[in-house]
Amino acid sequence: MFTYKNAEGYPDPTMFTAIIMADSSRSRHNSTRTLTWRPLHRGDIYLARRGRYSDGPGCPVVVVSGDMINKSRGQIQIVYLTMSPKNNLPTNVEINGTGKQSFAKCGEVSCIPASSLYDFVGRVTDDEMKKIDAGIRLSLGIEAEKSTKQLYKETIEHKIQLLQRELELIASMSNSEINLRMENCSI
Repeated sequence: MFTYKNAEGYPDPTMFTAIIMADSSRSRHNSTRTLTWRPLHRGDIYLARRGRYSDGPGCPVVVVSGDMINKSRGQIQIVYLTMSPKNNLPTNVEINGTGKQSFAKCGEVSCIPASSLYDFVGRVTDDEMKKIDAGIRLSLGIEAEKSTKQLYKETIEHKIQLLQRELELIASMSNSEINLRMENCSI
């Protein structure tokens, strides 16, 4: 296997695979598309090939997989963008990262090879990414994360309930039962 080196001089096996795939794609289809060497990040918008050997126009997609997955440059998770959704589903999220009004089809999360991305279009805003996350959670039936404040409140309320039960138990005991329990307690 050939060894290609990155800018720092370290072996980069992903570079070898990407170059071979780009060369073989160009020779088979006389394609002028080249792989984008820009690092992939969650929230990036790219054009993606529709099929493995497609030479037709690409589809705009939003990268939704985490940056740790994206570093591998293997398979990534995306949602497709459309200009006109066919139905008014709550999983279709409106975004403007392409410069035009688009809708992220969060009900259709797909896994595609990173090598099928070929042209960087832009990025979604943080607010748009939060809406996309909410659309994906809704599509998959995953409850939204609770805030730290809400979790803390629930923990305190649970502890208060346990203490109230303990007080009720102590109130129902006789003095001799309380004394016996205190002798067995090692505080």
